[in-house]
Amino acid sequence: MAGVFGDRINSRADFQRELGDAKALTEQVLQRLPHERLLQSVLRQLEALQTWTINNQAPTPEDRKRITMGIQMYREYETTDDDELYALRRRIGSLNNYVKYWPQDDVAADPNNLAYL
Repeated sequence: MAGVFGDRINSRADFQRELGDAKALTEQVLQRLPHERLLQSVLRQLEALQTWTINNQAPTPEDRKRITMGIQMYREYETTDDDELYALRRRIGSLNNYVKYWPQDDVAADPNNLAYL
């Protein structure tokens, strides 16, 4: 358990893998729901994160503030009965939290990280 970053993100390497997986899942859901504007926005934000973090770079504080996909997904799909959207919502929320704090690996891996972030 990685605290506020979910079970899948315990390091920058985990973040990169989860980012790629979430992007692929978002693209898959968009195939089924092509007119979901929020999912289109999420995909753009995921693509921006991939660009900003390529070659182990860190997004700037200004860039990190531009990522709003977690709260947007939570608000829009809070009561969804679509299992795929619900799973995506959780993953996007974890990524958003990671980007918000941009922790070192030891903090990301600490299950009590919420206590001191």
